[in-house]
Amino acid sequence: MESKIAYLNAELLLCREKEREEREKKIAAKGGRKQEASGDESSGRVMRMISLIRRVRVGNKKLQQFAACFAAENRPPEVEFQK
Repeated sequence: MESKIAYLNAELLLCREKEREEREKKIAAKGGRKQEASGDESSGRVMRMISLIRRVRVGNKKLQQFAACFAAENRPPEVEFQK
């Protein structure tokens, strides 16, 4: 059960991160702020992923797979939890 909660927390954090990126892009499109260069953006994403892994305390192999998929910008694998 704890691993399912940790997975859902990780998923929520990722959704919030995507929403934040979308807001920043909209602001940049309106000319509010300069948009980051693509290299800076990808390195920032990696650093946020490392931070996310530390917050979730990934000790579970399925959560590690989820984190690896995010880092590779793939969809997370289907995760089955034990009851």
